[in-house]
Amino acid sequence: MKILFVGNDASRTGAPIGLLCFLRWLKENTDVEFEIMLRIGRGPLLEDYEALAPAVCYDRIDHNPTLAQRAARRLGLRSIGGRSCLSAIEQHFENSGVDLILANTVTQGAVLADLARLRIPAICYVHELEWGIKRCGSRNMAQVKKHAQRFIACSRAVKHNLVEQHGIRAEKIEVVYEMLPPRPLPTPEAVASAKKLLKLTESDFVVGGCGSHAWRKGRDLFVDLARENQSRNPDGKLHFVWVGGPPQEGVADENLPSEGETGLESILHFVPEVENPLDYFAAFDVFAMVSREDPFPIANLECASLGKPVICFEGSGGSREFVEEDAGFVAPYLDVRGMADKIILLREDSELRARLGKHAAEKARKHAVSEIAPQLLDCIRRNRP
Repeated sequence: MKILFVGNDASRTGAPIGLLCFLRWLKENTDVEFEIMLRIGRGPLLEDYEALAPAVCYDRIDHNPTLAQRAARRLGLRSIGGRSCLSAIEQHFENSGVDLILANTVTQGAVLADLARLRIPAICYVHELEWGIKRCGSRNMAQVKKHAQRFIACSRAVKHNLVEQHGIRAEKIEVVYEMLPPRPLPTPEAVASAKKLLKLTESDFVVGGCGSHAWRKGRDLFVDLARENQSRNPDGKLHFVWVGGPPQEGVADENLPSEGETGLESILHFVPEVENPLDYFAAFDVFAMVSREDPFPIANLECASLGKPVICFEGSGGSREFVEEDAGFVAPYLDVRGMADKIILLREDSELRARLGKHAAEKARKHAVSEIAPQLLDCIRRNRP
């Protein structure tokens, strides 16, 4: 079997990180051949992808056939006058030996449509809920549904959305959860350096948050959470640290307050995107997953792996499936005051915090690459059309 993996981009976000982890595992542990194509050929992980296999960048290829080529294609011809009528992407992969396409994210409608004439079966690994799907447009989703024969969902919430909102039959969808990236564990020196940069002391209680500046990630809710807790904890020992870099293209919330506009400068800290966020995550006491919508956030797994309890919102996506009753707390949807109540409880009860953190770490280990990657490969093989 030779698989063409189609990624969205090379950003330091959940789906690209997960795909990179899976490809590394494939190369080190199996004889599965693969090629890589990125819909958007840029991002800080591009060199990491290219170290595994040459990465074709879809957005750098001319996709415009001539009028004669388009007419010939409508007639079902593959060439005219000795000139191929196939698109540049089709020509590239026509004789590559690829016999399966895995589109990693639901953003790949145009790519799948472009590859359809090669008659290679396709599976779509969906890492989006409804906000993310709608942002790609109805035409994109129609193309995905037309050209992908099977689907993998990164959480039960994602599967439920595909069934309920898009009419995809449940038997065509399997669930394989996201995997925990194998990052270097933070050293005491790295954690101390992070705390020093943020001017935190050992007696400070730190609530963490993470994500881009997209509306669904809820950075504004994190600011509200800090403000709510400040009103209840005027001692200044409760701090809020958000780790997240520049917004992804086209998904920024321009109304987000900057660090100097919140009135919370003494307790609220914003950290730009960093290569290894675990150095900051290790400084957290609890992790607040404030997303309005998130399929199955890797940040939950990373913080949990360090023994940090996770607090999330009910109905926001796959976080509930990880937290359950033993790895933290689930607050009513967008109930900032309810989440603040749980933060106060965890601050005051160190034994509860330690117990929930221990369970969180145990559950995070079940999402290690060595655990999830074989499940994903088995799922791909079983669902190969």
